[in-house]
Amino acid sequence: AGLALAARPPTGSLDMQCHHYLLDDFDAGKDKVPRHAGELVERAQTAFYIDVAHMGLGGIDSWGSKPLPQHMINPSQDYTWAFQLRPLQAGDL
Repeated sequence: AGLALAARPPTGSLDMQCHHYLLDDFDAGKDKVPRHAGELVERAQTAFYIDVAHMGLGGIDSWGSKPLPQHMINPSQDYTWAFQLRPLQAGDL
């Protein structure tokens, strides 16, 4: 038993993350001190995040520049997206 998640119109696809950390565990605070995998403490709960889009992490020269324009998210663009959660039974697979 579990949950099935499906994108619904007008959404073509969704980006998701699922792990034993909160987003603040990766990059917390006003000064944004990034943490690396060896510095994180795994939590008992599972965090599941659903996003309409993910932006690229770095440019063509690693961390020295922004992602290429086609991999950027325009912060002034409006997004309309939808998804559905429904119960999933073992026999549904």
